[in-house]
Amino acid sequence: MVSADRYRPVVAIEVEGLLAVSNDTGRLPSSDRWPLKVDVYRDMIPEEAWGRPRWDEDDHWVRWYWISRTGVDWVQSLLGDGIDVVWASQWHGAANTCFGERIGLPELDSVRDRTQRGFFETPEFETSPLRERSGGRPLLLISRIASRDGGERLMQVRRPRDRAITALRTVSWEMGPTPEALADLDAWLTLASDPAGQEALRDQRRRDLARARRRATPTGEIQHRLPRWEAVERIIARDQAINAWALEVVDTVRKALFDLGLELSDLGSPRQAADQIVDALKTVYRRNHDKGE
Repeated sequence: MVSADRYRPVVAIEVEGLLAVSNDTGRLPSSDRWPLKVDVYRDMIPEEAWGRPRWDEDDHWVRWYWISRTGVDWVQSLLGDGIDVVWASQWHGAANTCFGERIGLPELDSVRDRTQRGFFETPEFETSPLRERSGGRPLLLISRIASRDGGERLMQVRRPRDRAITALRTVSWEMGPTPEALADLDAWLTLASDPAGQEALRDQRRRDLARARRRATPTGEIQHRLPRWEAVERIIARDQAINAWALEVVDTVRKALFDLGLELSDLGSPRQAADQIVDALKTVYRRNHDKGE
């Protein structure tokens, strides 16, 4: 039985880079950005997760950010499409209070372990709620920091069948969510949300790994390749042909059963019916083989 979430990606996001960019970059506000004053208090985030900011006498800390309208709109579009968006942020659950509710996002779950500090890194995945939440589903992790291995380590800690539907992408602190970066994310999500697209991603990964083995190419250099859309269309066309053939077989069997005064349900479950058809084919094959046909 196919899980209803099998084609519903989990997108784990960091605040900084995708949504917020430090005003230290010296960029002036534009139609795409607005300043946000973030007030942080010591009890907002687990003590062990803090990187020791400069608290004042009231255990208070202030920082200014530029908020990207483009980034906010993009996350809102994911939520509107039913995609499962979660925080994988150094802000932990405080990302909701300090940023999310103030920039128009609903409350999102945090998948950080309370004992972890800094940015989400692959070793944390083993004990993170993200592991169970994304099991059997596409996973897109968006980080502020580029990974040296292109996301291969993250793929390796997932189940073999889930590796091709795993992606680690960087939206940098300095550049923010550029049109090119978001176009790449959208292209991957489009493939990962579709049965034929997932198969194309798996085919692409098999080819890339084989090519890497032949050329001794570091696997980190192949993770951003996406299959051409023509490959997806071929899979769709193949599946449509198979579906049409299967429907014709079922219709023919239904008519034959009707002539005998029976219905499809008399054959049992779909699996039991298929087993009976296979047994019948084997009988016909053996009979023809014995006759030398």
